[in-house]
Amino acid sequence: MLDMLASLDGMDVAVCCPPATPIVAELARLRIRVLETFIERLHEKSRFTRLAALLGLIRACAAHRPDLLYLNQAGCYRIARVAARLFRIPIVVHVRIFEDAEYLARLAPASHELHGIIAISQSIAEEIAKHPSLRGLPVHTIYDAYASPPGADAVPATSPPASSPQIACVGRIVPIKGQDVLLEALAWRQAQGLATRCAMVGSGEEYWAELQRKTAAMGLTDSVAWLGFQREPLATLRQCSVLVVPSHREPLGRVIFEAWDTGCVPVAFAGSGGAAEVLAASQGGILYPRQTAEDLGHAIERALTLGTEERAEFIRRGKLWMNEHCAPASHATAMREVFLAVARGG
Repeated sequence: MLDMLASLDGMDVAVCCPPATPIVAELARLRIRVLETFIERLHEKSRFTRLAALLGLIRACAAHRPDLLYLNQAGCYRIARVAARLFRIPIVVHVRIFEDAEYLARLAPASHELHGIIAISQSIAEEIAKHPSLRGLPVHTIYDAYASPPGADAVPATSPPASSPQIACVGRIVPIKGQDVLLEALAWRQAQGLATRCAMVGSGEEYWAELQRKTAAMGLTDSVAWLGFQREPLATLRQCSVLVVPSHREPLGRVIFEAWDTGCVPVAFAGSGGAAEVLAASQGGILYPRQTAEDLGHAIERALTLGTEERAEFIRRGKLWMNEHCAPASHATAMREVFLAVARGG
C-alpha cells in the first residue's frame, strides 16, 4: 500500500489507520495525512469498539471530505458503508481472500455505493462472479505489488547438497494452508528412502501444536524444523532450493515471489486458485494435480532433481512474469486509474 500511495500523483490522500502503528511513521515520511481513528483487527472487537470505529470514520470523512473511500481490506465494508451513505461517497474495496467475496455478497452492496472491487487475482475475480448479489459491480483484477527487497539474490550458483535436500514451506499454520498434506508427503518420501529436510515457517495456535504432534507420530522430528513466525523469511528461503505451497486454496501466494527472488523453485497444488494461476501463467514453477501425499511427493522430487539450467529457467520465467504484473509502479498506475474513474463518476 505504501508503494501505491507514494505514486498517486495529483491526488490528495488521507489514510485512516490505528494509532501508534509502524505505518504512521512511514506515512509521515511520505507527507500523507494520517487520521488515527481506525482500530486494528476490527473484526475481532466488540460491538461497542466497532461503533467507536464508525464514529472515528465519520469524523475523518467530515474533516477530509473525500471524493472516494478506498478500503484496503474488505472486512470493514459494513462500517464504511454507513459513513459513505451519510456523506454520499462512493466506495472501492479490495478483496484479498476468498472469504471476503462471500462476506460482501451477504451484504448485497448497491451499485450506487460500491463503485468498484479490486481482485488480487483472476481466481478471486472468479469467486466474486459466483455470487449473484455482486454481479453487475465493476471488478478489476490487479495483482498485488511486489518490490524485490534490497540484496535479493539472483539464482544461487549451486543447490543445497543432494545428500540432504532442504525445502521450505512459508505461511500461517492453519488447515487451509495444507501443511498436513506436506507432512504426509514427507513421510511418503521417507518411506521411499528419500530423506528431505523441511523448514516450516509460520505461526499458529492449536493447529500448530497439532501438526507438531503429528510430526513426531510420523517419525519426522529430525526432518521438520518448526521455525515459527519470521518477519523476513528470505534468509530461510536462501538455504533451500524448493518452496512448497501446499494450500488447498490460495488467493495469490506472495511467498512465490519471494521464492523467485531467492532462487527457490515453487511447487503448488493445481487446484489452489491464485498460486496455481501464477505458476501456470508464468511457467515459473511445478504444479501437482491432486492434493495427495504421493502427488506432492513426486512434485518435490522433480523440483529437487532439476538440473542447474532448468532450475534457472523456472526462476527466470517467474521473475519475468512478476516484473510484468507486480511492479509497484504499474500497480499504482492501475489503482490510480480506478480511483480517478470512480471519483469522476465514470
